[in-house]
This record gives sequence, C-alpha cells and structure tokens, in this order.
Amino acid sequence: PGATPGGDLGLPGTLARGTAPAPALLLQFPSMKKTLEFKAHDGEIEDIALGPDNKVVTAGRDFQCCVWQQDQLVTGLRWNENLPGIPDKAYRYQACRFGAVEDNAGALRLYTVQVPHKRERRPPPCYLTKWDGKSFL
Repeated sequence: PGATPGGDLGLPGTLARGTAPAPALLLQFPSMKKTLEFKAHDGEIEDIALGPDNKVVTAGRDFQCCVWQQDQLVTGLRWNENLPGIPDKAYRYQACRFGAVEDNAGALRLYTVQVPHKRERRPPPCYLTKWDGKSFL
C-alpha cells in the first residue's frame, strides 16, 4: 500500500537526536498541507508505514512500535511477549513494512525488524517479526 492522490501521507518528524519528542505528521497529497500533528513517540521516529483502512504504523527509538488511526492509538505491538527471557529494553524496533501474502490475495502482513539496543562484541541475533496486517497479532 502507498499514498494515493487525494489520500493522506504519514511522514515522521525531522528532529535532531536528543531533541524534543518526535511528532507524527499527516500531510494531504498532493498539496502537502499538514492535516494532523500529534505526539507519537519519545524521541525519534525510526520508520513509518502506511497500512489498510488509513492505519499508520510507527517504529520509534523509544522501544515502541505503534498502530495509529489518525491521531488515536489503536495498539502497541509487543514482539517479545511470547519469547520468555527477552527484556523489553534489550531490543528496539528499527523498521516496519506492509507486504502482500503471495498465496492469499486478500491478506496483508506487517513485518517489523528488531535489533539489539546495545552494541556488544558478540552481538545477539536480530529478529524479523511477521504480523497479521489487519488484526496486528
């Protein structure tokens, strides 16, 4: 999915590292007039993806990945809730993307990438998580 003429386009805030919280901006295409601004994350927004039903997914450097409908939080994703022993602050979300399901034309997936927060000499593995693109489970 992507922006279509006359649709909304979500763009991350452009703030330098260590500055005020990053706002999420929704801009009207093609005029690029701001239609909505709200606080999405504490710190920078790492990535943003446009999904079905005007949903926007944001991955922040604050260890959170959120699904939004306009400026309302729909859900926060928790990639490690089924993996015992991985603390919440050990990994951060680096990327999020929607993708079609090859053998099911009507289905949609959300993929997120989790990377270790701290650099180590022997780094732990990175993770790629596949979510249902409509229920976000």
